[in-house]
Amino acid sequence: MKKQFLAVALSSIMFLIYGCSSTQPIQSVTAETTLITFFDHLNENQFEKAVTLFSADELDWETLNTYSADEEKKDKAKVLEAFCNATQTCLKLEVLSTTKNSEDDYTFTVQFKEKDGSIMKYGPFNGVENDPTPPQTKFEYNVKKVGDLYKVITSPLYRP
Repeated sequence: MKKQFLAVALSSIMFLIYGCSSTQPIQSVTAETTLITFFDHLNENQFEKAVTLFSADELDWETLNTYSADEEKKDKAKVLEAFCNATQTCLKLEVLSTTKNSEDDYTFTVQFKEKDGSIMKYGPFNGVENDPTPPQTKFEYNVKKVGDLYKVITSPLYRP
């Protein structure tokens, strides 16, 4: 019985050693993990890391540049920091659904979580009372593969 147990244990250890030493990554980075990680970095004030996960296309940065002085717009981490500090919309998120638009293009429906764990409600703004439009709680974000990496191409929520 002991010999049989040892043989099974040894073969399991060998499988783990050789199975994990492959040159293949254990888990590839997906569009979903890119989106989640991007917002985690923003929420944790890790703006340099977040920059690497966001689009390099200047058009995708237009909204983000809103709260940055002209001299800071070349420093993408400072742009993200200024935007997140001004809007308070750089929160952790939960992915509700995924739509695969093409092989390298995804749209995610998400909800943002406030620091207390509640779902973020977006709107109404600027003290508008009796606004018939209910607050929004679900949002769509696009993630596309650029080269070998996925990039978030939808900016965090703009809050006026």
